[in-house]
Amino acid sequence: MGELANSFGAQLKAARLARKLTQAELADAASMSEEWIRRIERGEASPRFDGIEALCAALNIRPAELFQIPGENGFGQQLTEKAKGLSEAEMRWLLELVDHVRQRPAD
Repeated sequence: MGELANSFGAQLKAARLARKLTQAELADAASMSEEWIRRIERGEASPRFDGIEALCAALNIRPAELFQIPGENGFGQQLTEKAKGLSEAEMRWLLELVDHVRQRPAD
């Protein structure tokens, strides 16, 4: 498997441990086998969409949390979350602001 599978497995393990769940407990809550959870966490297997949904429901997280690449700062996700509910005019203003920030000289 590749980098995405390894990253996904690491994020799954981190989310599981943050909730103080064993692999067996997560497997039970997601209706999967414990061996399948082990393989996913090691990056040796990749769940299908329905499996990702089951894991996220069991962990009470959004699927995007399992696809973050370690080392990314997460600012994009934070910005997306904060932008939810903005009007179209506010979103246009925000996009223009981002364009202005990107065009300014570096510090």
